[in-house]
Amino acid sequence: MTGHPDSEVSAELEPRTRFLLDLGLALHRAGVSAFRLEGALTKVADTLGLRATFFSTPTALMASVEGRTHLLRTEPGDVDLDRMCALDEISNAVIAGEMTPEAGSAAIVEALDAPRRYSALVTAAAYTAASLVAALFLAGSLVDSAVSAVAGLLIGALAWLAERSREFARVFLIIASLLAAGVAWLAAAAGLPVDLQVVTIAGLIAFVPGLSLTVAMNELTTGHLASGTARLAYVAIVLVQMGLGVALAERLGAAFHVAPPEVAPSLLLATRWLMFAALPAAVLAFSVLLRARLRDYGWLLLTGALTLGVTVAVSEAVDPVSGSFLGALVAGVVSNGLARWSNRPAANFLVPSLFLLVPGSVGLRSVSSLVDADVLSGVQTAFSMSLIAIALVGGMLVANVVLNARRHL
Repeated sequence: MTGHPDSEVSAELEPRTRFLLDLGLALHRAGVSAFRLEGALTKVADTLGLRATFFSTPTALMASVEGRTHLLRTEPGDVDLDRMCALDEISNAVIAGEMTPEAGSAAIVEALDAPRRYSALVTAAAYTAASLVAALFLAGSLVDSAVSAVAGLLIGALAWLAERSREFARVFLIIASLLAAGVAWLAAAAGLPVDLQVVTIAGLIAFVPGLSLTVAMNELTTGHLASGTARLAYVAIVLVQMGLGVALAERLGAAFHVAPPEVAPSLLLATRWLMFAALPAAVLAFSVLLRARLRDYGWLLLTGALTLGVTVAVSEAVDPVSGSFLGALVAGVVSNGLARWSNRPAANFLVPSLFLLVPGSVGLRSVSSLVDADVLSGVQTAFSMSLIAIALVGGMLVANVVLNARRHL
């Protein structure tokens, strides 16, 4: 078995093997799930005439190539749709013989070293917009949306700092949660009629691990038990860290005798038209945060509108679990169709739509209830979160049967 320090692939390896390992490591850093990553690498290995098997976890990739095992240690990567599309284009070029494995490895290095698609200023605006529209999706008021936007902007600035300091990144979630809840409590102390829970969750919407939970359930369902279990444990830790930050803010608010305001029902804007009116801004914000290519914005908006429309209609007519299942089914079918038409990864169209459905906010409510010693409510909420996540996975799996993308990414 060979290990590669600092997760870098040795330049002394045979070119095909090196390209395969470079591709696997790069896809891992782009946030590709285990079942998609292993499938994509297996296809490339078969095309290159290599006997290879792969084993992916959130923190490592093992590859056995021509009887030699390689261990690549890495950190979990955030979803980067731009980089994922670039890597897909490189692998397709190598598979088609348009690029040699050596040139493919060089192209991968260039893709990893390329500057991020969006500047810090644009990303900060996306954090702000995502929190603003999230408050509307959570049936908050215009006041809630405005306060949530302030929280999102501040947390976006913290995220910029966390990317540049490993030590700060380790405590980022606790501090971000404390900040989001603190902004909500400060608004309440100033006499604003805010819903504390809505503002807190909306401010943290970009970091609530709903997408990770859905991916974990998908990996478990498809038999990738090690990766799915590890990712599920990560989701639990993230929710606990967020719950701790929210609890600290609540304790500080109580210490300064800040009473949660009673919001009049007339201030609530739970109307469906407002949520759908905010959809273009929501899709644009999530596209920037996921680093999607804006040339796909029209297709992303179409997929998001169909997904959200089906989910809302079925949830109101039947129940939220059925709505999540059919919403994910529609998102999967549309994304797979677009993937076949455009010859790009289905995840490029699917992931932004899933951001509208994932149950991370439910998980944060569950942890908050447990912290407040409301065990029954916390367990019930956690069970609802699990059901929604399973429904989403079921919808996506059925979508692959209805219309397969014919692609691994």
